[in-house]
Amino acid sequence: MARSAGRATRPSPSACSWPRNCWAEVPTPSSPSWGWTRPEMAAALAGLRILVTRPSGQAAGIIERLRALGAEVVHWPALIIEPLSPVGEDRSRLADWGDYDLALFVSANAVRHARPWLGGRAPRLAAIGRRTAGALAEAGLSPALVAPPPYNSEALLALPELQSLAGRRLLLLRGEGGRRQLADTLRARGARLDEGACYRRRAGDPASLQPLLAPLPECAMATSGEALAALEQVLGARRAGMDLVAGGTRVADRAEGWRRVIVAEHPGDEAMTAAVLQSRQDIGKPTA
Repeated sequence: MARSAGRATRPSPSACSWPRNCWAEVPTPSSPSWGWTRPEMAAALAGLRILVTRPSGQAAGIIERLRALGAEVVHWPALIIEPLSPVGEDRSRLADWGDYDLALFVSANAVRHARPWLGGRAPRLAAIGRRTAGALAEAGLSPALVAPPPYNSEALLALPELQSLAGRRLLLLRGEGGRRQLADTLRARGARLDEGACYRRRAGDPASLQPLLAPLPECAMATSGEALAALEQVLGARRAGMDLVAGGTRVADRAEGWRRVIVAEHPGDEAMTAAVLQSRQDIGKPTA
């Protein structure tokens, strides 16, 4: 995508025209702070049709936020998450994971699909972001290290505790395939790293998306490069009539052929919602 045809813009607090607190976490009906004290909040995104592409079981939060702000939301899982059953050495590593100095989880999916195979006491834990840390908490585990925004491999690798790893035994729990930067960098810093793939991703069903495209949504959301690729494959040239809300610059840099690309600070629900609010006046309109 030529940037002149769809310029990537990073939301900022100072750019918000309404609501003034749009960069703060947007409340939901289930949050303690929710109240219909500002009628305009319930209509902030009225008239917008938004396509959410998070996997099934992981989209309820963002859908709730957007609908509470008045948007019409349709959901198509761009990726299907399938668990993998570890065998051989992989199964032994998970059963004896307490022998490691540190276990790192790259996603909430890694937590959910590795947890049934983890035995004994837990080692120190690291999470790639808040969603992953939340999944660990739900599993009764507490991470010692959590990557700060934008909640990615680079942010995790920047933590002081991961700079010098000579001789330390680390276990990386991840999905099949995916980026190699985290594993390669940990090994380059001296870690004795083992990896365990506990789930795989495959593209969502194209046929199930077609009924959701009439009428065509004004914008779509993508929080990972894999989800973006699956979405672009199915939409084809139709995405030229849609805006994309990308979960970070790495996702935005891979986007091609969209009317406009809006860059959220990170792929979390609050940042994705804030990016839509900040850009509300532009979404759905032709670019200059």
